[in-house]
Amino acid sequence: MRISALIIVLISLWSCSRELPPKDSIHLIGHGGEGFSNLSARYAPNSVASIRRALEVYELDGVEVDVRYTADSNFIVYHDAYLEHSTQCKGIVKSLNLEETVGCYYRKQFNNSYTEQVISLDSLITLINTEWNDVPISIQVQATETDNAILEKMAVQYSKRLRRINYPKNIKTECNNGNFLFYLRRIYDYECHLIAQIDTTSMKDIKRFGLQGIVSRFDQRDYDVERELKKNDIYISLYGHKITRHYKDWTYDYIDAIQVDNPIKAIQYFGN
Repeated sequence: MRISALIIVLISLWSCSRELPPKDSIHLIGHGGEGFSNLSARYAPNSVASIRRALEVYELDGVEVDVRYTADSNFIVYHDAYLEHSTQCKGIVKSLNLEETVGCYYRKQFNNSYTEQVISLDSLITLINTEWNDVPISIQVQATETDNAILEKMAVQYSKRLRRINYPKNIKTECNNGNFLFYLRRIYDYECHLIAQIDTTSMKDIKRFGLQGIVSRFDQRDYDVERELKKNDIYISLYGHKITRHYKDWTYDYIDAIQVDNPIKAIQYFGN
């Protein structure tokens, strides 16, 4: 009995002595706006309402959004490859023209009011220039193509959009395709982050492509690699946290930002 009591006391002391990240030391970025959690999000990820809620209600430090390339060389603000995954429309995004995708209503799911519509990247840029000039925004380009000619064309078209942004320094581009980021960086010195597991391979890719950051799942990390990346001023972002334990079980010594799916839990834990 005494041994059990002693163990409880020791665990309590360890929990109390554990240092939390310093307040405001980590940027909290809304994942797709207010997040992809069906329990906490009121609006569909990547919708205008979700972005507004992340910035105006939760007052997060910035937002991350996803874009996909259409058949007629445009981009829509949308995460999935298929429209039917999240909207009332059907079809593969890359096989459809812009007019066939923009305006699709997000369908209702669980208790969420999914009444928003899919918008184009051009419309998002208009909002950035008129309402969110000073907001850090990460744009994740869903580049699943393996044809380098297509990737290069995508980079050219995407670059044309970025040039319309009044303050491009607030924009980070994320992608899990290093070749797309290479083509984009060849056009202009954009800030580009690789989506990958934090390990020695990704560290080599960051150096090889001349990238400025990495985005990784919270549980796909190598602490020693993080330290080396930080020595080289590489910006490190994490995503994938769903519950409080996901935050508590990891350290954040070299982390710059977290893309949050449940803003309430993230704010409670980090104290931002």
